[in-house]
Amino acid sequence: MGRFKIVVSISLVILSLETVGLWLGQKNLNKKIGELSNRPDPKIVLPSPTLIPSPSSLASPSMESSPVPSFKPLTTAETPFQPQMIYLGAANTTKTEWTETNLEVKLNSIDYPADVNAVFEAGLSIISGEAWARLKNKTSGAIMSVTEIYNNSNSVVWKTSPSFKLHPGNNVYVVELKSSSSELANLSGARIKISK
Repeated sequence: MGRFKIVVSISLVILSLETVGLWLGQKNLNKKIGELSNRPDPKIVLPSPTLIPSPSSLASPSMESSPVPSFKPLTTAETPFQPQMIYLGAANTTKTEWTETNLEVKLNSIDYPADVNAVFEAGLSIISGEAWARLKNKTSGAIMSVTEIYNNSNSVVWKTSPSFKLHPGNNVYVVELKSSSSELANLSGARIKISK
């Protein structure tokens, strides 16, 4: 029983020392926070955001409508514009005419420098025929034919459109798909890359 008392006593001493150490550390931290709060505000430079697909775009590749995510980049005079990748998600279709998917994003041209360009990229596959994808300005109804890309392989191949300018103003861009043969055209992923 004597050893047990010794072990308990040592444990209590150690816990007491740790408690005092934590109390002193907290007191020191509070002192430093007080000192920092009396200083003038430093200039804060925010990094460019990392884009994450919305949960609705990852949930299901169906063609049902969902809320349109919008994206506003963080740019300041102190930080140069960084290339940005906007992930849109996946979908598929067997329709032979252009069909809107639920893959949409809202972009406002005034949020970007005037000299940026965008490209549309898509991972496409189909068993036979051609799987096509493109962007459409859903707000204005404008077909963006420069973004039309296709693949005629049953392996996923990532294709990139020529560059294009964002349409002026606040617009919703939607991905459209079609199959040339009524076979299932798979879009394993789509994204818009904006860069200078």
